[in-house]
Amino acid sequence: MATKERTVGVVCPRCATTQPVPVAAVAHECPRCNWEWRFAICATCDTVACNLEYLESWRCESCNTFNRSWWKTADAEREAALVAERRRLDNATHPGRRLAVVGLIVAFVLGSIWYVIPRQSSEEREAASARTACRRFDQLRRDEASGTLTRDDLLRQVDAVDADAAGAPVQVRTAVKRLAAAARSGTDRPAFPAAMTAVADACRSTPESG
Repeated sequence: MATKERTVGVVCPRCATTQPVPVAAVAHECPRCNWEWRFAICATCDTVACNLEYLESWRCESCNTFNRSWWKTADAEREAALVAERRRLDNATHPGRRLAVVGLIVAFVLGSIWYVIPRQSSEEREAASARTACRRFDQLRRDEASGTLTRDDLLRQVDAVDADAAGAPVQVRTAVKRLAAAARSGTDRPAFPAAMTAVADACRSTPESG
């Protein structure tokens, strides 16, 4: 009888849903938002990251290095094996120790939740949403400038920015909606670069929060 592969909880970077994913899996789909993700290793700092499947390249949050998406390359099979082995090593914690760590984390969260929730103002939530949308827009701008995006890739990334900006301040939401409309009309029209500039300006004008 085959042994069932152990799983670990993985948090969706988009909607924060946690789901069990096999320790050697190189990809997973979020059951809540249905976005598909790939695990990848930064070539510069060796950090394991979780990135959208449709991206041609991705930026490491730890060192800001841009990496080619291994699943878009000719060496995808070899790279997948390396990512799977790395995830096995990273998740090779002894079960008893893992349970103890999880117990401590749960106790800490339950003990501090009363403090965290009341102090998160609507302005802080808007700022957090803006930061997420603007980081994704920055990735979009770099990918678009590289000339490697297809029209479908571009529209998917614009939709992702639009979704992330849903809770952002009005100037960011408005600029992103303008960008989405311009992208669908065609990137060869003057409205598109103007909309890109408008989003960049809106992101720069949004105050940072904690």
